[in-house]
Amino acid sequence: MANKTADLKKRIDTLEKAKAQVSKGYLELEREKTFLRSALENLQLGFIMVDDYKKVIFKNIALDEILGPIDHGGWDVDKIQQLFKGKYDLTADIENCFRERTRIGPKDIDLNKTKVRVFISPVNIFVKSLTVPAVVIILENIHLDLGSAK
Repeated sequence: MANKTADLKKRIDTLEKAKAQVSKGYLELEREKTFLRSALENLQLGFIMVDDYKKVIFKNIALDEILGPIDHGGWDVDKIQQLFKGKYDLTADIENCFRERTRIGPKDIDLNKTKVRVFISPVNIFVKSLTVPAVVIILENIHLDLGSAK
């Protein structure tokens, strides 16, 4: 009986140590995630990450500052494509980025009296993976008054 009790105490100690390591790893991961999210939120560039169904995974507030405010759930790929009004086929470039697993851009699009520069990049997690889980779209406001540039 004493051997079983000692064996159980040893197992409990081992499990407690493993639990502490997992908790420490989880806290470190959450800290890194918070840093990354904060860094993306504070970029002056518009940032939007979409999955292979073109659903928004994450976007920052600079996107609204560059494209302007929008109602009904904020900006998504379809709404950005509508804003570009045939000047640029964002949807096709996103699909191409997923398919070819390659960066696209920079592409400059005239919007009202400013230009927006668009970069698209695949999120390659595994080098030999057959699929790309997400695509990142970066938008930069070039602050160019097209009327005075002529």
